[in-house]
Order: sequence, then structure tokens, then C-alpha cells
Amino acid sequence: MIRANASRYPISAQCRILGVPRSTYYWMIEHPEAGRVDPIAGDVHAVWRDSHERYGARKIKAALERRGVTASRRRIGGIMREQGMTGACARGRSEPHGTRADEAGLANLPDRGFDGYAPRTHPAGDLAYVRVGGDRAYVCPLAGLADRGIVGHSAGRTRDASLVLGAFATLDFPPADVQKTGVCRPEGSAGPSSRILTLGDNSMQADRVRETERINDAFLEEVVPFAVHGATIVDARGMTKNGWLVSDGRSIVETGCAETDFETDFETACRLVHVEQDHIVNANGMVMTPGYVDIHSHGAWGSSFDDGEKGITTARAGHMAHGTTRQVLSLITNPIDVICGNLKTVHDMMPDRPDILGAHLEGPFLAMSRKGAHDPNCLVDPTPDLVSRMLDAADGCLRQITIAPELPHGIDAIRRFFLAGVVPAVGHCDADYQTARKGFDAGAGIMTHMFNAMNGLHHRDPGPIPAAVEDPRVTIELINDGFHVQDPMVKLGFGLAPHRIAFVTDAMAATDCPDGHYLLGALDVDVRDGHARLASNGAIAGSTLLLEKAVSRAVLELGISPVDAVEAATLTPARAFGFDRRNDVTGFPIGLLAPGFAADVLLLDQETWTVRRVWCNGHPVR
Repeated sequence: MIRANASRYPISAQCRILGVPRSTYYWMIEHPEAGRVDPIAGDVHAVWRDSHERYGARKIKAALERRGVTASRRRIGGIMREQGMTGACARGRSEPHGTRADEAGLANLPDRGFDGYAPRTHPAGDLAYVRVGGDRAYVCPLAGLADRGIVGHSAGRTRDASLVLGAFATLDFPPADVQKTGVCRPEGSAGPSSRILTLGDNSMQADRVRETERINDAFLEEVVPFAVHGATIVDARGMTKNGWLVSDGRSIVETGCAETDFETDFETACRLVHVEQDHIVNANGMVMTPGYVDIHSHGAWGSSFDDGEKGITTARAGHMAHGTTRQVLSLITNPIDVICGNLKTVHDMMPDRPDILGAHLEGPFLAMSRKGAHDPNCLVDPTPDLVSRMLDAADGCLRQITIAPELPHGIDAIRRFFLAGVVPAVGHCDADYQTARKGFDAGAGIMTHMFNAMNGLHHRDPGPIPAAVEDPRVTIELINDGFHVQDPMVKLGFGLAPHRIAFVTDAMAATDCPDGHYLLGALDVDVRDGHARLASNGAIAGSTLLLEKAVSRAVLELGISPVDAVEAATLTPARAFGFDRRNDVTGFPIGLLAPGFAADVLLLDQETWTVRRVWCNGHPVR
């Protein structure tokens, strides 16, 4: 039709009226054998164009649904690939660095000679991937640092150190020394490295790369209805033996007990939402709980949440594999510009990752005397201009910020963050009882890891802890690793503030990694026996805890009831931000295994309380 009327009306005007991209029209003219254009292609292009060419498949899908057009992300992604449309995140991953390696001004953290004073003396390599058909292949070229010439290479289907060593094996001259070191920096940053890792266990690293990719891919798949039966259900409401659950893929539609009309109720619920037989799971007595919610954590699997998109996806995979289905990403103290950049990264990732609840800033508004492992050179007073900069940079993704209320502008900053929809937290402070109370009255709703990085209980100087305990509005974080807080104090916390204790991990990049040397921002950290301390003064530098371990310790070692332990890792942290109700962030409420709640479900070994199966937002991720 367009071609028939080309003499009367401009092609561009016809394409605009019909909602067909001009590129599609010309492609169809050149490829008449390709058949018809997908009928929603025009709608997809219109949404992409209206987003200023920033939306990816997930955001376009949501926008189309609001317009009454239903399509899978796979179909939308195919249309985008065919027509050359890419979202901002995809472009960001592929944009090259603006400087040469020797011009970037990065610190030589390994402290090695990279001068490249002559050919055949200093070859160096890195891994990259290329698309081959619908799959990825990895290539490692070796470049001579003296002349940037390619002196060796290797290729394969796995991304690990063996590929690098294979490239060195292709050299036509014998290398004197091959040093296996990975230096990882925040993406797009010339700042300090978050870690330095020696590639000792290639197989473990390769497994984790694959697991990260698998979890990321799981969120791209369409959810399907599923059901679980034969489990002991444990959530904040109590414990149900031989329980069952049915989900339509997005939320829980029905739960029950097999002791009462199992065949009628369970099978009816499965039929109503069209659960296929392959998606009915017999739990065989395992424990079923809501997905764990961690509101204070910094990283895992060698990556930090300050390390850009790649670091976030890796660290999230590390926690997701152990049952933490939702997480607030904690960012450490850094220069203000770096903090604002990291907030933007979290904001941009959230539309495509329902497991990311937002960001937590642990710093820079902390007391110098209670700074812990935070960089003292970056600690500042929360002046109004700094508060404005952070709120603007976060653009709605900031959930929590830790503030020492005794700082000159501390109380005013707490009040302003609270009015902006952020939950301030009292912590890393030296506040007296009255000042802490003022902070909670101004809007602070959380105490950051009670007992740690604050003045303790004293009969003549109560400090901030009693102020938090006696205020029913306050959620109290607790690190249950037996190291940050000894067992008697953990049990005391549950006695002082029942139903208000939220287990947090405060986990750093070394979580679920071998002992060794790491960097926390610009600070050297040594991890021994799973405990992280600053190399400079021995101060505790975060933890290597997982919520899976925090819950199992509480139940199996401390004698805390399973209901209370699960509540501390699910409903209580969710309630701190109103996520136990319908909200714009999670959509469906989280924290319970109840009809109308999100399909965040865990199956745990009944003896060890180790996580065996994980569903997040209906996606089977383990």
C-alpha cells in the first residue's frame, strides 16, 4: 500500500501514520520473501521512540500492557533486534572506554612493571565475548604493551583463566613469567579497585560465571504457574505441616494444608490457574518459607554493589543462590560524585531486576568516632545541598540512609530524607539517648546493625539502643553471625524488641569466597576464617554472612523458634519499607506465604535449613 501511494504521499508520512518504521518498509522492499511485519512492530517502535530510545524489552512490555497490547519479552526483543533498536542499558554495556589503557590514569594496584619498553617483553590480555549465531564465544587476544600489536590469542566457549593461559601458549617466544591476577574496578570509574583476586580455583569461578548468567537469564523468561505440596510452611504467621501452595506465576493464589480436603482444594486451585504437571513440586517434607529479604548488604562472590552493573549482577547472584530473593543494595562511603554515580546505576537497573529493591547509603553521614571500615576522608556533615544532590541522583531509588543524628545537620537531614520517602536509619553514631530519640521522632525508622558501630548500653549513659528498643516504629537490624554480635546478645535483641528484629548480613565482596586479601573501597581488608578485618587496625570490615546462614544459626544453634527466625529474614525487613503491602516497587506485597503476596518461595532442607529451591517473583532461579 505504501509503495502504491508513493507517488502521491511521502513514504515517511505514510509510515508515520501507519506506525511502521521506515527502516522496516525499506527492508521489506528488499526482502519480499520475509513475509509480513509483526503487527505490534509499530507499537514497539513508538514506545521506544517516545522513551527517547532508552527503553529495553522489559520496559517496552510494561508500556504496551498499559496500552492494552500484550506480548512476551522474547517477541519484543526479536522485533528490537530485527529493527536495530537497543535500550540504554544494552548500549551502556557495549560502549568503549574513552581512553587508552595507558592514558586512563588508573592506579597500578598490582604494583608491576607495565612499561612495555620493547616488543616481546610485556604481553597482556583480557577476555571479551563475540556473538556466534545465538550463542556467545569468548576470545582472549594478547597485545604487546610496547606496540599494541597482537602476539597471541585463544578462543573458546568458557570464560575463565584457562582461556588466558591458552593464549599465552600460542606465543612464538617463551614467556619468562605468566602472572595470573585479576584487577576489577567499578565500571566506568577510574577510582580504586573494589578487590584484587588471585585466580586460584578456575572451576569455581567458571561455575559462578555460569550461575550468574543463568540467574540473569531466568528473569528474561516468562513466568508460568507452579505449585508445591508436601512441605512444612513457615512464615511470620506460624507453622503448617504438610502444607501446599499454588501460584499463577506472579503471585500466590492459594495455600492450604493437606490434612483438610487436599485433593479438592489443591487440585481445584491448580486447575484454576492452569498449572501443568511438570510444574507441580513434591517437597517431600522440606521447609517452605517466603524468600529472604536483606536490607543491608554490600556484595558477594568477589563483587561489590559499588562495582557497576556487572558487580551488582554477580553479587546478587551470590545472594540469590542462597535464598535472598530481594535485596536493598548498600553502597559504602565514597566521594559524593561516586556515590551519586552508583545511585544512578542502581536506579537504571531496577526496571529489569525485580529482585533489586533500591539502594541503601551507609555513609557518608557517619560519626568519625564510629566510622568502622568507612573511609574517614569521605565522611561529611549532611548539609542541605548534599541532601539535595543525593535525592536528585537517586531519583526515587534510595530506600535507606544511615545517619549519625548528633552531626550538626543530622536531625534536619533525617527529617528531610523522611519527607522525601526515604527511611533514615540511626547508626555509626555516638549519640546519647535524647539525641537518638530526636532522630527517631524526626523520621528515622531503622537502627543500623544494633550493637555494632555505636556506643553501647550503660546504666548512666543509655545511648541510642534503648531509644530504638522502646520505640515501636523502629526496625532493628542485627548481624547474626556469632562474630559481630555474640549469641547471648542476639537472643537479648529478640527479647527486647520482638517482631522488630531484622536479620541483615552487611556482607562484603568476600562473602561466599575463599579467605584472602580484598579491598573495601580504598581500604585493605584481610579475610581469615570468614571474618573480615581492616589490615590497618584490625577493625571489623563488614561480614561474609548470608541470610541463609543467619536463619539456620538462629534455629539450629540459638534455639530461636523457626517462626521468629523466618520473620526476621522476611516480613520484618519487608515491613520496614512498606513492602508488606501493595506498593510501586514490588507490586505484590512480600514477606509472607499468603494469597495475594508475590511468588517469592524457598524450599529448605528440613535438617540443615540449607536452601534447595528458589522462586523469585515467580521465576525459578534455583
